Amino acid sequence: MKIKLVLLFFICFNHLSFSQNSYDSEFIAKLKSDVMKGQKDKYEQWKAFEGKLGKDKRVFFLLNTYIYNPKETKIWGEYLYTKYNTPIQLEGILKGSKVYLKEFVKGKHTGTLIFDMENSTGEWINNQGSSYTIEIELCELRAYVQQYYSNRLEDIQNKNFKAFVKGYKTSIIPNFAAISDLDEKRTQKIDRKIAAQYLKKSGYENFDDDQAGYLYGDAFFTEHHIYLFTIEYYSPGAFGIDDQLLLVHIFDYKGNLKSSKNLGCNCNDSDMGIEAEHSRSASILVDWDKITIFKKGNSIYFEQDKEINQSWIDYYKISPTGELIEQ
Repeated sequence: MKIKLVLLFFICFNHLSFSQNSYDSEFIAKLKSDVMKGQKDKYEQWKAFEGKLGKDKRVFFLLNTYIYNPKETKIWGEYLYTKYNTPIQLEGILKGSKVYLKEFVKGKHTGTLIFDMENSTGEWINNQGSSYTIEIELCELRAYVQQYYSNRLEDIQNKNFKAFVKGYKTSIIPNFAAISDLDEKRTQKIDRKIAAQYLKKSGYENFDDDQAGYLYGDAFFTEHHIYLFTIEYYSPGAFGIDDQLLLVHIFDYKGNLKSSKNLGCNCNDSDMGIEAEHSRSASILVDWDKITIFKKGNSIYFEQDKEINQSWIDYYKISPTGELIEQ
């Protein structure tokens, strides 16, 4: 009897007409931007959920309410699969603790989600009647937004530039790491000839493989810009050089370079003529619209039996147009 009732509701629900005017893409974009900037207090009615669909599909939900309501209430939002990271529009009703949602892809109804907020379980049903179980739990709004911005490759409008960005490891904002922690040994390396084109730096295409010099890096996505952090790695040579140079390039989603900067390095060099060794290190904190570089320097002069240590911090603000401004 219970199965028949659920099936009956599913059939009736799928015949209801919902206006897609309730999904507001501009509002959702503003919410994501505000949450990443720490301005989430005005979105208290919005809740995020994390879980899985079927056996192994990780999903995140964003809904405008989750509070038990004995009256039928219209709700809306979106959800995404972490594998694809593309939001899918949701519209439906909340009655008691039960949620009934239709999903829309490019305006077309493609499936229905039914779940219970009290036990955090339910099912996803496609238009042919096939179904998968859903298990979700409440998470921070920031977790949903971070997942959304962890990979926006599909928003890049230039296919050649998209192929180039795929050479970078995608990362979540905010992020803190020493340059040496960015995994110099990763197998995914950036094509040097394409890097010379997009990063506007000559010499990349002429790297000598015998010098073990290569490029690798991390990509960070925001609403309007992509931050590419590129490491130029040079292995130790005859003069004791072992360098990791850090550069940042800021692009829009059309592949236009807006600004760039050499941010520092992890460097270990020796002055053989005066018997001295010098080292530099840098750690970076990447946030929504700012970059902070923590730097240290050490020099040892053997003949003078002297050691000099320094430390300082560089601050950069990223303007709405993508300009990198030193503070």
